[in-house]
Amino acid sequence: MKELLRPAVLSKHNVDNARTARCVLGARPPIYAETGIEAYGLGQWVGTYRGHNTAWHFGQMPGQTSYTIRLPDIGLGVGIMMNESTLG
Repeated sequence: MKELLRPAVLSKHNVDNARTARCVLGARPPIYAETGIEAYGLGQWVGTYRGHNTAWHFGQMPGQTSYTIRLPDIGLGVGIMMNESTLG
């Protein structure tokens, strides 16, 4: 995750390009006041949270769930991995 926040091996251009919106999710307003319009980049979702750019990805298989989110403007990234298929 550090590489995606402060690229040293990958080019900054490629990292920025991957989180550029390619497909907007419908014309519905955001669900929460803190969030902006969501879109899909190259392999990750992009949007805003309280005015900060976000990029996130989630995955699920039988027996595991994972979620990562980055706020590159402030250099923050969080990853959550669980040995569980369902949330709740």
